Amino acid sequence: DAQSDSPAWKPEHWCDYGEKTYAGGYDWRAYEFYMWDSQDLAKYCTKAQYGYEGFTDGKTVLDPEDDVAHVVFGGEWRTPSWAEMEELKNACTWEKTTQDGVNGYKVTGPNGNSIFLPAAGERFNTSLELLNAEGLYWTSSLYPTRPDRSVAINFDADGICWISGWYRRYGLTIRPVSGRPYVPVERVTLDKTEIVIGMGETVTLESAIQPGNACFSRSKIVSSSDNKVAKASWGSGDQIIVTGLAGGFATITVTALDGGKMATCDVTVLAVPEAVDLGISVKWATFNLGASEPEGRGCQYAWGETKPKEYYAWSSYKWCEGTMYSLTKYCTDNKTVLDPEDDAAHVLLGGNWRMPTIEEWKELIHNCNWEWVTQNGTSGYRVTGRNENSIFIPAQGSSWTQYPYWSSSLDQNNPANYPASVLSQGVYLSPDISELARTRYYFRCEGNPIRPVSE
Repeated sequence: DAQSDSPAWKPEHWCDYGEKTYAGGYDWRAYEFYMWDSQDLAKYCTKAQYGYEGFTDGKTVLDPEDDVAHVVFGGEWRTPSWAEMEELKNACTWEKTTQDGVNGYKVTGPNGNSIFLPAAGERFNTSLELLNAEGLYWTSSLYPTRPDRSVAINFDADGICWISGWYRRYGLTIRPVSGRPYVPVERVTLDKTEIVIGMGETVTLESAIQPGNACFSRSKIVSSSDNKVAKASWGSGDQIIVTGLAGGFATITVTALDGGKMATCDVTVLAVPEAVDLGISVKWATFNLGASEPEGRGCQYAWGETKPKEYYAWSSYKWCEGTMYSLTKYCTDNKTVLDPEDDAAHVLLGGNWRMPTIEEWKELIHNCNWEWVTQNGTSGYRVTGRNENSIFIPAQGSSWTQYPYWSSSLDQNNPANYPASVLSQGVYLSPDISELARTRYYFRCEGNPIRPVSE
């Protein structure tokens, strides 16, 4: 019998219990674990790009002191986990009804017992919205891919019920759970963390949840960050079947519904380009590294790294200790060109494939004809050698407007007054052909595409 003055009825921020004194109400500025000045999270953060100064703590489930149900009611009371909310959604019967003038759902379990969940709406800034129209209820689980969101269940007047991520600053209702020993998921594992496959090939991954006696040891989902590159589906038992579809990079993620713990496997699907002789010193690939056709953007790589990632910054760069002032390779070692083991084109394609040097880019620019064209909806340059052979290099598409390309050459001139070796050289493609003659310099931690060459 939740009443309007009951703590369980009042919408709350996820993991932030208490009356809101800030004039904006349920706003980021009033959220306990958010640094408003920098707009970053300060607790429950699994990705550096969302954390304050790159902060992460790996927490995916509310600590007891931040769980409003446990704080208010004590004992074994707590906010339900994602898996428990999924269980409620899928194992029970939901009947739209009205109780004492309040719209909501009667939820009946397999044993015939039932509870009533009111359509309590949500708090957004200072307003209460969707009251008596929709029910939105927090779980204790952080959303796996967006730590600025947490998992919640939503049901509406049309009988639609789903579970998704909601911004943590919103005020949602909580329906506490209690009464059974709870063994949380501590870890999710995969037997491989990196795989390289060809288009059309499949690889089997073995997944597991630890400890084995966790309450929801079989409740997990699998997803691919790019279903056009690689798809993931469940095989026998806990096996995951990964299929390469197109050249590129994808991350396969297995997520435990109970607490949102994750394990990932980075998948590189290789499409090997042809090597085109343009009548100059090296042969140039028909498409970018990580693409499977000439118009494809391909993958982006930090200079000297061999796989893509989500976050390109000094804090995530392989060859430094968090800043541009702490470089650990290609700095004081007199190395000016990437070693083969740090050259993404060579590592992934093998053989004689590698990244072009800046001199080879200049040779391509000055010894070939460059024509700005649109090919299959993508703008870029048709580059034709004196032997009339040509390649297409994309420069603009539906999701990008600027297009730098890496060379394997380190900056040695330090033209921008940055610390030595912070910059690496590349070229920038734009419709203004006069820009081609200029050597460009980019921070090594940036993510740029690569057009391979072969001896």
